[in-house]
Amino acid sequence: MKKRITALILSFLLVFTMIPANAYSTEFSDMPDDWSTAALENAANNGLLSGYNGSLKPNSNLTRAEMAAVVNRAFGAFQTASLDSYTDVPNDSWFYDEMAKAVAMQTFTGNGDRLNPNSNITREEAFVVLFRAFNLSGGENNVLERFPDGNLVSDWAVEGISSLINAGYISGSGDRLNPKGYITRAEFAQVMDNLIKNYIKLPGTYTDDFNGNVMINAAGVTLKNLTVNGDLIIGDGVGDGEVILEDVTVTGRVLIRGGGENSIKMTENSNIDNIIDIRKNLQIADETGEKESDNKSDAIKSYGNEFEIGTYEEFETGIEFNDVKLSGEIGDGALILKKQNGEYPSHGEYISQIIDVPNFEYMVVSWNSDAPEGTYVEIQARVLVNHFDEDSQKVQTWTDWLSWGEWGPFIERCSYSTEDELAEISVDELMIKGSNGETGEKVQLKAILYSEDPSVTPTVRYLHGTLKNTLPDQYIEKKFGDNEDVSDLNKVVPTPRISQMQRDPIIASSICSPTSLTMMLNRMGEDLIPEEVAQNNYDFNYGFGNWAITMASAGSYGYKAYVDYTTVEGLKREIAKGYPVGVSVKYTNDPKNQDYPYIEGAPGTTGGHLFVVTGFESKNGVEYVIVNDPYAPENGTVERHYKLEQFKEAWSNRTAYIVHDKEKNAGFGHTKRVEAELRETETPGEYEVYYGTTNIDVANFGGNIIYTVDNGKTFSYFAEDEEGKNSLTFEPDVINNPDLTVYIVTDTGYVYVATAEASDR
Repeated sequence: MKKRITALILSFLLVFTMIPANAYSTEFSDMPDDWSTAALENAANNGLLSGYNGSLKPNSNLTRAEMAAVVNRAFGAFQTASLDSYTDVPNDSWFYDEMAKAVAMQTFTGNGDRLNPNSNITREEAFVVLFRAFNLSGGENNVLERFPDGNLVSDWAVEGISSLINAGYISGSGDRLNPKGYITRAEFAQVMDNLIKNYIKLPGTYTDDFNGNVMINAAGVTLKNLTVNGDLIIGDGVGDGEVILEDVTVTGRVLIRGGGENSIKMTENSNIDNIIDIRKNLQIADETGEKESDNKSDAIKSYGNEFEIGTYEEFETGIEFNDVKLSGEIGDGALILKKQNGEYPSHGEYISQIIDVPNFEYMVVSWNSDAPEGTYVEIQARVLVNHFDEDSQKVQTWTDWLSWGEWGPFIERCSYSTEDELAEISVDELMIKGSNGETGEKVQLKAILYSEDPSVTPTVRYLHGTLKNTLPDQYIEKKFGDNEDVSDLNKVVPTPRISQMQRDPIIASSICSPTSLTMMLNRMGEDLIPEEVAQNNYDFNYGFGNWAITMASAGSYGYKAYVDYTTVEGLKREIAKGYPVGVSVKYTNDPKNQDYPYIEGAPGTTGGHLFVVTGFESKNGVEYVIVNDPYAPENGTVERHYKLEQFKEAWSNRTAYIVHDKEKNAGFGHTKRVEAELRETETPGEYEVYYGTTNIDVANFGGNIIYTVDNGKTFSYFAEDEEGKNSLTFEPDVINNPDLTVYIVTDTGYVYVATAEASDR
């Protein structure tokens, strides 16, 4: 049954520029006269296929780059993604922009660091690309049983091919799918013709019915008093412009890929059964444009000692969006600044709904954000506190908004240690004040997004809170989503081993937290050194160990990361899933020391320390936790096996770093590595560092200067030059080593990297 939609306004985030309609000739010397003729003519006339010196080459196999270009043209794709992580797309190739658009559309994902643009595309690869582009729902897998070679379809392609078959867009060649075979230009033109029968590429009002799917790729289009017998696709080529549907019936889906904020409009007489906004930016509004409250998801709920806001639907439950809007393009949903007259404002605020939580004494809030240069974010919270008034009556009072400080890789980020009469944030942990059993029972979060550049916005894609109560009989139970038994876990997650004590002596004793995070991130596939991680999460008011900022730093690389008060079972569950965990401990290796918990085999004594739990094992009836302890004197001795019972005592605060997989379109706001060069001065062996034409002042900056001559196996460090020389002096065997790499690690976002090859000798 069709729904009657009243005054819908569909809102879409991304800004595009409309593709001009081009005229293509169908007069090709090799145009066939067969089953493919009509489809090839349509593909040429609509600009999907172009010829080679008057030849269409219908029987030639389609390459991956050519297919990317065809799909991009069909949708009018304009947004590009960075291709820095791919090694086989030259900047000067004809297909560079096309592959960048395809990656941005998420139709092409590549294989590791390769997109293979010049390779012929297989039929199953081509069908999966179309499945992604048209956001088709998965079909019944048993449909493949109709074909004798259906069992040859790769597992990753089953859903895509099944959906295309069920929708009637492909039927095989003869009685076969030939999934591993290549697809010709004629065959692909036919598939595209099945998928899109009608293209609207010019502005204007259209009143005639359409048979088959319709692609709108122009702004300023009005469909009026008509029926689309098929799907209606609002393509990327609409840009930021307007599409109006007046008394329109669509028998299939409305798939929204283009349009700006409040620019896709449907009148009350339109009949639509299925609206799909693949960007998750659909907003239902009344005539005034105000969002209807009944479109919101259920209230944010705590589970055990945690709560989170990390999806579009969860962010949508917020009660205030001041110059802030939601994007469905980042992670599972994210906050961004809302453009005004084509520019981002200087700041915007998001306030969550009030969240009911168990009574707690301590809380840590984590956030994952992309904050490119010129932007930063600030996270605040207020708490409803149970306490006693001056008449000793139990009352409830909201705290002031308390801040975790300003964060961003390119600013002097800092904690604020804010407080009022009821609660305080000490660096990273919010604590309820009082000695009479005072607790918090409700929480509200505020995210403030700042931009000093009207062309760029920060994001906030994840907010997480973890709670702890140490009062008698008020322990908050840790809850997990399943009943998995990990009590007898024997598993080690291979994790790089890095000693903080072998790093820059100026900071070595202080960087257990960033060194632990470096090990965790490199386990996930990064190639980082502890000094750059340290400077990325350095708190200018505290130092290197701020829990919340450390997880924000991990989040800046695109990962979902948060602080958690957890249990040994929680640690084991992370290890079982393949994730090492950072933990905050204090210990001594001296059994006579009564000030700290004793751990046999620990490398020393520390009143506050971070190391990485990598596994668990049992030997001779004794259970051990396996850790990478950066306090070890050298990399080769970092792995330690501590008795679990001793570890529990050292880990009394139960604080843990949790880092999970990367989220989509995230990780563009972390510390940048940029290519620099060494230029020899008039003094032999003395070099200045240049970034382009800029002379880097190595005598007066906050950070570290590091070099390696063996591809990172060992590192050497420059001590502060007492004479204040703006230069570095190398021994001949160092400067002439072809593997020399110098890192200039700043504390405000940049790591200048100079190699022997890139330097002017």
